[in-house]
Amino acid sequence: MPSPEITRTTIMQASLFCKIIQAKKGEEQIWKNWFSSNGEIKLNNIVINQAIKLDTEYEYTYPIILTNCSITSLTLNRGSFNSYVKFDTSQISHIRINSDTIFYNQLFITNCEIGNLFLDGSYKDEVYIFSNRFKNIFETRDPTFWDKIIFNNNTFENSIRFWGGVFKREFFLYDSMFKGDVSFQNTCFEKGLKIGENNIFESELNFQSGRYESLLIFGGQFKEVDINGGVFGRLSFSDNMKINDRLRLSFSFNLTINDLQIDFTKINCKNFLVENRNGQISSLKLEGIIPKDTYCEFVSINTPTNINIDNLTNFGYIYFKDVTYSTPKFSNEQLGFWVIKNSDLGKTTFMGSDFSRLYLDFKSSKITESFLSDTIMPSEIKSHDGVNSSEQQRLGYGQLKKIYENRGDAVSALEYYAKEMNALEKSKKISLWEKINLFLGRISTNHGTNWARGLFSTMICTLLCFSLISLSSGISSSFTKVGWIFFCNNSIPAFLEFFNPLHKSKDIISILKSTKPELIKLTWAISVVDFLSKIFITYFEYQLIQAFRKHGKK
Repeated sequence: MPSPEITRTTIMQASLFCKIIQAKKGEEQIWKNWFSSNGEIKLNNIVINQAIKLDTEYEYTYPIILTNCSITSLTLNRGSFNSYVKFDTSQISHIRINSDTIFYNQLFITNCEIGNLFLDGSYKDEVYIFSNRFKNIFETRDPTFWDKIIFNNNTFENSIRFWGGVFKREFFLYDSMFKGDVSFQNTCFEKGLKIGENNIFESELNFQSGRYESLLIFGGQFKEVDINGGVFGRLSFSDNMKINDRLRLSFSFNLTINDLQIDFTKINCKNFLVENRNGQISSLKLEGIIPKDTYCEFVSINTPTNINIDNLTNFGYIYFKDVTYSTPKFSNEQLGFWVIKNSDLGKTTFMGSDFSRLYLDFKSSKITESFLSDTIMPSEIKSHDGVNSSEQQRLGYGQLKKIYENRGDAVSALEYYAKEMNALEKSKKISLWEKINLFLGRISTNHGTNWARGLFSTMICTLLCFSLISLSSGISSSFTKVGWIFFCNNSIPAFLEFFNPLHKSKDIISILKSTKPELIKLTWAISVVDFLSKIFITYFEYQLIQAFRKHGKK
């Protein structure tokens, strides 16, 4: 029959404690007062006022459970725990687990009041830290967690520092109160860090360096979130996240984020800053509703190959400053897409930025309230899925044109006007006559943007029309070498006169007849061709003049 468990408070020497937990197989009877019926070393209501230090390379065989204990100091310098270890409903002033300590089974720290906790070592199984009160510092230096580590319903009254360590599986941080700073640096989360809802951070949550497969913040209350460095595979904020002061992604150290996702509907924050001076964000996604009087700044974002603004409504203020690329500026390679879909950018300011290396994928959005200063917008609207809508292209180019008109940049506005008209030409909603008008505008001067094309097209149009006049008159009716030589040598005066849109048909005929009257055959076709020629030549010359006035006052 097993011995009854100790129920009264017992003051124990540290040396006795070490002997008990180092019990070997076959020594159960020696320490029978401390063994439960399940074969566990179970210490209840123990008070140890001396410092406990385990320094030997020892294999701890039995499960160890400490319940309602009071321990001044516990240091595990080395050793292997082959069964689970559980601290429950105990008061421990100081716990230090050093790097040569290995837990092959689960570690539980639940319902305890702990002063300082320093975790190093290696943890082969799950670690559960539930419903504890940490009065002083919680710190990791260089532990390795091979399985899940779960924090739930804890209260941290002082700083919590993850200053190193490798986390092979998911790390869950839920339903806890953090009264001091919480900082992460030199940590490696191979399967990601998840910060769940109902956490309350009364001081700063800070990330300075490390590697994170993902950082997912599902909710909670925060005073300030500051991300200064690290490499992130995915960074996502969502689900009713409230930030009292500001959310600041200040990548002053080399921070890289492959996928940054921000849902403003689920983040309650008046001051939002993403500052990325030395790092890199490969993909940036913004969505949700930005409330009134909310300021969102994206400063020095380096090399964003994909920007996705999807279902975003902005009632506040957005600033993009110094968006640049690490690739050479002279390279013409397009790097990615800037998607604006079903969104209203509202009051958005772009300063000192260059989006020319991105295609704009535009769909059913409003961007006309945006302001540009020293910024280059995308030059081409193109869908990332390869299905291009001429109607969406027209709307996009039209709004880009309006943005430049509002800032007084008529030249850039004209460039986007030309693209808008070219997109309209492809539309199926316009008539054939409108398509002809747009076609002529495109081939003449590209709607007033290219005077060189206008000069060339005017020359070609005049030459073709004059050739028809000459053919109708009988000159060069045969395209032989002799005919072309005669045409070039004797028809140049008439050709130059033909440039004048106010010329008269009889003046052209008179010049031609003066060269060789016997070749001239007067027909009714000359008047018809000359009438049509005046229309087309006048149109092309008008387009040429408009293109020359591109940089002048309209």
